[in-house]
Amino acid sequence: MQAEARRGRRPVRGRARVRVARGLLGALAAAWLLAAAPAAAQVSGGSFGGGSFGGGSSSSYSGGGSSWSGSSSSGSWSGSSYSSSSGGGTPLSPGATLCLVAFFVVVFVLSHLAQRSKRAAAMRSIAPNDIDVAAIVLAIDARARPFVQQELERLAQSGETGTKAGLARLARETAMLLHRVESAWLYAHVVDHQPMPPPQAEQAFRRLAQDARSRFRVERIRNADGSTRVAAATGTTARAEEGEGVVVVTFLVAAPMHLRDVGDASNLVALKHLVRQVVAIEAENLSAIEVIWSPAEEDDRMSTAELEVLYPELRPLPRSSAVGRVFCAYCGGPFAGELEKCPHCGAPHEPPEPVNPPPQPPG
Repeated sequence: MQAEARRGRRPVRGRARVRVARGLLGALAAAWLLAAAPAAAQVSGGSFGGGSFGGGSSSSYSGGGSSWSGSSSSGSWSGSSYSSSSGGGTPLSPGATLCLVAFFVVVFVLSHLAQRSKRAAAMRSIAPNDIDVAAIVLAIDARARPFVQQELERLAQSGETGTKAGLARLARETAMLLHRVESAWLYAHVVDHQPMPPPQAEQAFRRLAQDARSRFRVERIRNADGSTRVAAATGTTARAEEGEGVVVVTFLVAAPMHLRDVGDASNLVALKHLVRQVVAIEAENLSAIEVIWSPAEEDDRMSTAELEVLYPELRPLPRSSAVGRVFCAYCGGPFAGELEKCPHCGAPHEPPEPVNPPPQPPG
């Protein structure tokens, strides 16, 4: 009896050993991935930009849409023009009463529309000398990554960052580049600010730029305020577990005008509207720009699993699937979702099956 009981327990112990072995393998794989990944920053990056937050042309900016505010109609009537206490007069006929009611309805509607026009004009106009700041952060997938890296390096090498006209041209070309690869956007993040006085705007702008440039260790190329410096190649080697990699582009714009507020970065329509608005900004209406991208080298790859560690504020766009950090169904090791197989044990990547909606009862 005891021998039979021992024989009955062996398969259970065997399965337990397999589970423990898999757990240990997954833990070792996770530790190996974390050790192989950069601890606090990507290796390479690049940037260009410049501008001024002083007076100059920004002080003459009128704020745009205030010219169509319907404020003149809001004070065009007053309740004192009609008095119902004239005392003992002839009662109004039904027709006159109807006309009077219609008059007040029309006045109420016009007043309401005028107030809406005022609020809309206030949103589109800013106080004299105030500056609005916006940040667009996009992760571009592997299909467009090499093209985007090459184009940004070309702009950094040839762009004029010492003049407003040159900066406006760089802003326009960067926005058009991002628009051309819109189908390759994987992740996004947007920072909206309200227009503010120049000193506060400059502080907010510099803080955003410094944060973006701190996400990598070596700035391969930097073109700012008319001067360019180039650093030596890092000698980084691409690793299999990083796949073809993505590139993150941070685009900062400061202008003495209202820049479109996106709010939710997953709103692709609002994102594209903001990019198009930057394309149309003229030199006299531009205070400063910064364009920062990472990685900046072909063999310095960033997987989406690494991206989610280095840029935790970015969120996948609705059409993005099979990206980010996933876990192997066999060994439990983490890896980038865009890979076809687990780099730790070689098991095929099995994306989660779509959840079918529950069957509807017959009507």
